[in-house]
Amino acid sequence: MFSWQVLNAIYLRASRLINRSIQHIRGGELKTLNMSVEVERKFLCGPDIQKKLGDIGAVCVGKCRFQDQYFDSPDFILTLNGVWLRRREGCWELKCPVTERAQRREEEGERLCTQYQEITLLPQIIAAVREVMAGQRRDERNAQVVPKERKESDRRGQQEGEEGRPEASGEVEPKGPGNGPDDKPVDAHGDAEERAAAGLEGSGQCCAEDGGDLAWLREMNLAPFAEFTTERCSFSLAGGGEEGGVRVDLDQADFGYCVGEIEVLVPDENEVQSALQKIQRTAQRLGLTDDHKVKGKMHVYLQRYRPEHYAKLLEVHVL
Repeated sequence: MFSWQVLNAIYLRASRLINRSIQHIRGGELKTLNMSVEVERKFLCGPDIQKKLGDIGAVCVGKCRFQDQYFDSPDFILTLNGVWLRRREGCWELKCPVTERAQRREEEGERLCTQYQEITLLPQIIAAVREVMAGQRRDERNAQVVPKERKESDRRGQQEGEEGRPEASGEVEPKGPGNGPDDKPVDAHGDAEERAAAGLEGSGQCCAEDGGDLAWLREMNLAPFAEFTTERCSFSLAGGGEEGGVRVDLDQADFGYCVGEIEVLVPDENEVQSALQKIQRTAQRLGLTDDHKVKGKMHVYLQRYRPEHYAKLLEVHVL
């Protein structure tokens, strides 16, 4: 089992990869970054939540219904790094971990909120995803490389053991490095049963049916692992005062889970503290008393329908 420091480093590594990709994009042809920071707090919806929203001056700004698809590789490279690739009614979005500095602010302040960087421009999404995937593959290759000195030592030790062994002794020859079951290279694609268990059955067909515009998904072996429909009722605390820019969404997922979200979208990490304060004040006005983070739709979906994936995310403290 990894220590918390190691697990936290794994989670935050994706943010550094994303930021490096973004810096690369800024130096290229894409001069304008369509990126923001989403700060939100989830809560369980009581039967009188809409009345409470009206009492604090929130205005209903609309109702909608949408379908979400979430994509990852068969070995969950994106989500294990805290990166969530979503297509909602044909529009793509990438949610990435905040930087270590912003994450530290959250841990020292409002623990009931989550923070994600959001990228919504498709070329930037593809570049960022490609960087995360490539970085993970490099790490895997480096972990499988045995130092040259160790190989030489193992080879000499094996030769000495063979020379000192009595002939025709009936002993079974020990297996050397590279011959054991643990030394076989891992097939990242997996067999059909593994793909089915991971919720990726039929994923190749899904990508192929969408045509050439989604060739980047096939290139990186990305396929949907979750798909569900949500009915949403949205409220806004408009105006330029202390609560300006606060949005409250009441979501009902088609798998029977209802959850509310208080959300503030800010242009960069320098505004995160202000967003946290707005969310905290709104939660107090609504009478929310939760002392722990409420599970989101994806959290509950994975727990119910993708337990293997869910367990891996818990292990690295992404969920």
